Amino acid sequence: MARIKGTCTGTYGSRYNLYLDYTLNSQSVTNNTSNITLRQWARASDSNYRAYNLNPINPYAIKINGVTKVSGKKVMDFRNMAVVELGSWRGNISHNADGKKTISISSNFSILNVSSLTGGSVGPYSWTLPTIPRMSKPTLSSASFDLGSSITIYTNRASSSFTHTIRYSFGGASGTIATGVGTSVSWTPPLSLANRIPNAASGSGYIYCDTYSGGTKIGTESVKFTGKVPSSIVPSFDTITHSEYVTDVADKVGAYVQSKSRLDLAITGQAGSYGSTIKGYSITFDGKSYSSRTVTSSVIEGSGDLTITGKITDSRGRTCTKSVTVNVLPYSVPKITKFTLQRCDSNGTPNVIGEYVKVTCMGSVSSLVNVTEKNNLTYRIKSKERGAVNWITKKSTTISGLSLVGSDILGTYAAVTSFDFHLEIVDKFYTTIAVNVLPTGKVTMRWGKDGVGIGKVREQRVLDVLGEIYGNAGG
Repeated sequence: MARIKGTCTGTYGSRYNLYLDYTLNSQSVTNNTSNITLRQWARASDSNYRAYNLNPINPYAIKINGVTKVSGKKVMDFRNMAVVELGSWRGNISHNADGKKTISISSNFSILNVSSLTGGSVGPYSWTLPTIPRMSKPTLSSASFDLGSSITIYTNRASSSFTHTIRYSFGGASGTIATGVGTSVSWTPPLSLANRIPNAASGSGYIYCDTYSGGTKIGTESVKFTGKVPSSIVPSFDTITHSEYVTDVADKVGAYVQSKSRLDLAITGQAGSYGSTIKGYSITFDGKSYSSRTVTSSVIEGSGDLTITGKITDSRGRTCTKSVTVNVLPYSVPKITKFTLQRCDSNGTPNVIGEYVKVTCMGSVSSLVNVTEKNNLTYRIKSKERGAVNWITKKSTTISGLSLVGSDILGTYAAVTSFDFHLEIVDKFYTTIAVNVLPTGKVTMRWGKDGVGIGKVREQRVLDVLGEIYGNAGG
């Protein structure tokens, strides 16, 4: 019990004491109320003070927050220092939602037809009631965590008698974590919640704590959290398939060939994870990148073991990368390293005016081994008179190896005529050509009715000269 002293009025008001006692009787956690008693009373400070009115007409009132709680009229007799009860009130005060409450208390009385004591009043006085424990405010062992990993939820309960129901909401999903919880509970958010955020690596959710006192729900508090999709949750695909796009290469070699093959490439079996979808593809091969799931590559420039790398990106920005290795056979076009012509006799003996020619050839083609050698070398020698249109094939042979070194004696080629020659080396894919000229037979001079040849048989005009001409204009 506590007490507030008031002030009395009248000629001798100072000779009287007025009090308002206020008492907190009890508090109800369940109802969020305080039970209080207010008692107003007065008495003279000395036995010689004799104010009284024996008619029951003297009013009194006790108020809370300016509202009268009890009032009445009564006899007031202060003789002999008697304690005069001026009313009392007992009742429940409802607290705010947070359990706090402050009230204003006051009281007054009047004694009529008496000049020495006309009345008095107490207050208003501000009384802050003890806070009643209310909703528990939950906290988390971590406010940001991977889905599928355990966390601890603390209730921070205000009263040891409180129990709690713990609930969650995340991405439109909700559920009850536990009931009858005291101080804390462990929770492993299901990894399946990742399906609720298919386009993000994390999302926001709430933990709700319903506080109960006995069987009565006091209220609910919440705490926000961030649920993250674990870094291990990524999209996937089976493999990268590859096959020859160029039918000619597939038929002739059955293996990938540098500068000839083009590959059909495809990422297969792609799938998102926990709700994500595939948003991007990338295939890298032979120094080039392609932004699609399927593609036909450019002509292969490299050779040896080459890596094909596939990459997919999902709606969370997560990626999956896989690589396969393919072998590409090195290839270059056939080479001619030597092609010479020499007039000779039929047995190959050099003769500047012979009507046969010794053709010396050197060259090679690339090896294309797929279990067995798939390439071969064919060479052809063709000739025609200079100025003629049509070529005549004089030699066409496929040799057993990949390198050509040798010579052929071909005839006949009149000494009075020069001839154009082609050497062709042919493999599975390409023909390389070299050109040479067999001149007329070499003589110091030859003349006829139409002209003179110097250093060669005349073929054209009046004077046909092989080599440089020197003239001395001096005397």
